[in-house]
Amino acid sequence: MSPGALEEILSCASLPSLPAVAMQVIELTSDPDVSMGELARTIQADQALAAKILRTVNSSFYGLRQPCGTIDKALVMLGLNPVKSLVLGFSLVSAIGTGPDADFDYEAYWRRGLFTGIGARQFAAALKSDNADEAFLGGMLQDIGMMAMFCTFGDDYVEVLKQTNGDHRKLTKYELDAFEIHHPDVGALLCRRWRLPDELTLPVRFHERPTAAPQECVPLVHHVALGNLVHDVLTDEDPVPALRKLYERANAWFSLSVSEVDEVVSQVTGETRDMASLLELDTGSYKDAEEIVQKAGKQLVEISRNAGDGASVASSASESPILAKHEFDPLTGSLSAEAFEQSTRHSLAIAATSGEPVSILQVAVDRFANIIENHGPVVGDEILIGMAVVMKKMFEPAGGIVCRIARETFGVVLPDVGSVEANRLIETMFAEITRANSTWELPEGVTVTASAGLATSATDGDKPTTPGQLVLGAFTALRAARAAGGSTAKSADLVAKAA
Repeated sequence: MSPGALEEILSCASLPSLPAVAMQVIELTSDPDVSMGELARTIQADQALAAKILRTVNSSFYGLRQPCGTIDKALVMLGLNPVKSLVLGFSLVSAIGTGPDADFDYEAYWRRGLFTGIGARQFAAALKSDNADEAFLGGMLQDIGMMAMFCTFGDDYVEVLKQTNGDHRKLTKYELDAFEIHHPDVGALLCRRWRLPDELTLPVRFHERPTAAPQECVPLVHHVALGNLVHDVLTDEDPVPALRKLYERANAWFSLSVSEVDEVVSQVTGETRDMASLLELDTGSYKDAEEIVQKAGKQLVEISRNAGDGASVASSASESPILAKHEFDPLTGSLSAEAFEQSTRHSLAIAATSGEPVSILQVAVDRFANIIENHGPVVGDEILIGMAVVMKKMFEPAGGIVCRIARETFGVVLPDVGSVEANRLIETMFAEITRANSTWELPEGVTVTASAGLATSATDGDKPTTPGQLVLGAFTALRAARAAGGSTAKSADLVAKAA
């Protein structure tokens, strides 16, 4: 995380701020023995807010059997958490605003927040979890860091948003490239400034990387992550990849069946439309959720039937077949290990025709296990994020594809790059890591270094270098570099094997 960018954000005078009543409600509800009468009086001090809450409570969204005329009665009939959820929901809309703004798409922002929040709450309810209201707020709050970065960096942040071409899944990568900080961490810091409890702050911090969430908040973060996938299913031009991932994660995390997931998704658009109306938000037009699920489900069946014939699905929205087919590592924004393997195969297949070399690089953080043991996983995460930023800056301008292939190890595929140029890039990377140590927030006494292993395909001889030889060569060279004490690079000689 960049200390300079962080200081600039936190000192920004136009950062969103919660109304005083919301802050008082947060403080009161942090006490498990809070007086309901005092809480009701606090909410009623803001008559406009109280009126909105009562209008919502009496709507079909909650389906009460008898009308509710006071905040006191709403607290009795609904309970503390739903009323607190409404207070923060309305306050959040007030703090952020609704546009219009030529530079920021408020419609898409709130649509993503509501689809995610409603989806997260529906999954929590289906699982009979007691954190359904926190799941809803987690979805609504998740991207608050975007607003903070927009307020702080202005046109520079607008340029980052344009780079994503509307694909939110790419946003953290471009944020890290531009500012060495991303919106989940910024959002979590803003939540702490608002004195929000951990059950709301942690989903904000980990909504883009749910597998990294601390154990105490895993179910809640997973509810929000499923809500995000619901948003993708309902808004992506091709919903099939998102629906497939939703099925897989819902089953892996909560043992939910396909039909149970379909039922949740089918309910989301109607509830989102109702909530958007109550919150007075413009979230645009919605596709029919049930129709989307049915069509995408049929496509998935066809894909399964044709899998033996090598059929595959790739999003037409992506320019790169590798980027379309594989997800990004949620922590660093780098591509996945599977993408590393496929990129290697793809690059070598092209090289077989062009005659140009392909270089493969594996880079590992030195003594990473010791750093984790002595300073904890949060420090480890920050180091890996910083390493990803450095590597993207070094290798992507040269056409490199940066992937995270193991815990502390990155893989880089460098098409049309020979060993001389690759070694030059490695030396530049080492120098940049040394420089970056002074900007990373590291515990006293911790200095980050890395080891690298390089393998370059042979361009002569009758037998071409295979993907397996190239990857194994880089791995063996990395192992030799680490055995030499680290902070160095080794190269594999593949000419003899390929001749």
